[in-house]
Amino acid sequence: MKLIMENYRRFIKEATEYDEQLGRILDSDTPEQAIELAASLGIPAKELPWTYVRFRRLAASRWSSMMYDEGAMGYDEMITKMMDEFGLSAGDYNELHKAAHPDKHLPAKDLSLRPGTGGGYE
Repeated sequence: MKLIMENYRRFIKEATEYDEQLGRILDSDTPEQAIELAASLGIPAKELPWTYVRFRRLAASRWSSMMYDEGAMGYDEMITKMMDEFGLSAGDYNELHKAAHPDKHLPAKDLSLRPGTGGGYE
Protein backbone atom coordinates (compact mmCIF):
# COMPACT_ATOMS: atom_id res chain seq x y z
CA MET A 1 0.00 0.00 0.00
CA LYS A 2 2.88 2.35 0.81
CA LEU A 3 4.40 1.74 -2.63
CA ILE A 4 1.06 2.51 -4.29
CA MET A 5 0.77 5.80 -2.39
CA GLU A 6 4.34 6.77 -3.28
CA ASN A 7 3.69 6.06 -6.97
CA TYR A 8 0.42 7.99 -6.77
CA ARG A 9 2.16 11.03 -5.23
CA ARG A 10 4.89 10.87 -7.89
CA PHE A 11 2.27 10.63 -10.64
CA ILE A 12 0.38 13.66 -9.28
CA LYS A 13 3.61 15.64 -8.96
CA GLU A 14 4.65 14.83 -12.55
CA ALA A 15 1.18 15.66 -13.89
CA THR A 16 1.26 19.00 -12.06
CA GLU A 17 4.72 19.75 -13.43
CA TYR A 18 3.55 18.96 -16.98
CA ASP A 19 0.55 21.26 -16.52
CA GLU A 20 2.78 24.06 -15.22
CA GLN A 21 5.32 23.70 -18.03
CA LEU A 22 2.72 23.38 -20.78
CA GLY A 23 0.77 26.27 -19.25
CA ARG A 24 3.85 28.49 -19.41
CA ILE A 25 4.31 27.62 -23.08
CA LEU A 26 0.62 28.29 -23.78
CA ASP A 27 1.07 31.70 -22.13
CA SER A 28 4.15 32.47 -24.22
CA ASP A 29 4.35 33.90 -27.71
CA THR A 30 4.56 30.36 -29.11
CA PRO A 31 1.51 28.46 -27.79
CA GLU A 32 1.53 26.14 -30.81
CA GLN A 33 4.71 24.60 -29.34
CA ALA A 34 2.71 23.43 -26.32
CA ILE A 35 0.32 21.58 -28.62
CA GLU A 36 3.21 19.99 -30.53
CA LEU A 37 5.05 19.04 -27.33
CA ALA A 38 1.92 17.53 -25.81
CA ALA A 39 1.32 15.51 -28.98
CA SER A 40 4.90 14.21 -28.88
CA LEU A 41 4.30 13.10 -25.27
CA GLY A 42 1.02 11.41 -26.20
CA ILE A 43 -1.09 14.04 -24.43
CA PRO A 44 -4.21 15.00 -26.39
CA ALA A 45 -4.72 18.74 -26.96
CA LYS A 46 -7.96 18.50 -25.00
CA GLU A 47 -5.94 17.65 -21.89
CA LEU A 48 -3.73 20.74 -22.03
CA PRO A 49 -4.20 23.18 -19.16
CA TRP A 50 -6.60 25.38 -21.11
CA THR A 51 -8.07 28.53 -19.71
CA TYR A 52 -10.57 30.74 -21.47
CA VAL A 53 -7.88 33.38 -22.06
CA ARG A 54 -5.33 30.85 -23.39
CA PHE A 55 -7.85 29.36 -25.79
CA ARG A 56 -9.09 32.75 -27.05
CA ARG A 57 -5.51 34.09 -27.43
CA LEU A 58 -4.56 31.12 -29.59
CA ALA A 59 -7.73 31.52 -31.64
CA ALA A 60 -7.00 35.21 -32.13
CA SER A 61 -3.44 34.43 -33.18
CA ARG A 62 -4.53 31.81 -35.70
CA TRP A 63 -7.33 33.98 -37.01
CA SER A 64 -5.19 37.12 -37.40
CA SER A 65 -2.56 35.19 -39.34
CA MET A 66 -5.14 34.18 -41.94
CA MET A 67 -7.85 36.87 -41.81
CA TYR A 68 -6.64 38.58 -44.98
CA ASP A 69 -6.63 35.37 -47.01
CA GLU A 70 -9.33 35.13 -49.61
CA GLY A 71 -12.24 33.14 -48.23
CA ALA A 72 -10.89 33.27 -44.69
CA MET A 73 -13.21 32.16 -41.93
CA GLY A 74 -14.61 34.45 -39.27
CA TYR A 75 -13.39 34.51 -35.68
CA ASP A 76 -16.35 32.49 -34.39
CA GLU A 77 -15.69 29.89 -37.07
CA MET A 78 -12.07 29.72 -35.90
CA ILE A 79 -13.25 29.03 -32.34
CA THR A 80 -15.52 26.24 -33.61
CA LYS A 81 -12.74 24.78 -35.77
CA MET A 82 -10.34 24.76 -32.81
CA MET A 83 -12.94 23.15 -30.57
CA ASP A 84 -13.32 20.36 -33.13
CA GLU A 85 -9.55 20.08 -33.63
CA PHE A 86 -8.87 19.78 -29.89
CA GLY A 87 -11.89 17.63 -29.10
CA LEU A 88 -13.57 20.24 -26.92
CA SER A 89 -17.34 20.27 -26.64
CA ALA A 90 -19.54 23.32 -26.18
CA GLY A 91 -19.77 22.25 -22.54
CA ASP A 92 -15.97 22.22 -22.21
CA TYR A 93 -15.78 25.69 -23.73
CA ASN A 94 -18.58 26.80 -21.44
CA GLU A 95 -16.61 25.56 -18.41
CA LEU A 96 -13.59 27.61 -19.51
CA HIS A 97 -15.84 30.66 -19.80
CA LYS A 98 -17.47 29.95 -16.45
CA ALA A 99 -14.09 29.70 -14.72
CA ALA A 100 -12.96 32.99 -16.26
CA HIS A 101 -16.24 34.85 -15.69
CA PRO A 102 -18.14 33.21 -12.81
CA ASP A 103 -20.32 36.29 -12.29
CA LYS A 104 -21.35 36.46 -15.96
CA HIS A 105 -21.97 32.79 -16.56
CA LEU A 106 -24.52 31.82 -19.18
CA PRO A 107 -25.91 28.35 -19.83
CA ALA A 108 -23.92 26.25 -22.31
CA LYS A 109 -26.50 26.68 -25.07
CA ASP A 110 -25.97 30.46 -24.95
CA LEU A 111 -22.23 30.09 -25.53
CA SER A 112 -22.44 27.49 -28.25
CA LEU A 113 -20.85 28.52 -31.50
CA ARG A 114 -22.32 25.69 -33.50
CA PRO A 115 -25.07 26.62 -35.98
CA GLY A 116 -28.54 25.51 -35.07
CA THR A 117 -27.92 25.34 -31.31
CA GLY A 118 -29.51 28.64 -30.36
CA GLY A 119 -26.25 30.20 -29.23
CA GLY A 120 -26.91 33.55 -30.79
CA TYR A 121 -24.06 33.26 -33.29
CA GLU A 122 -26.22 32.18 -36.21
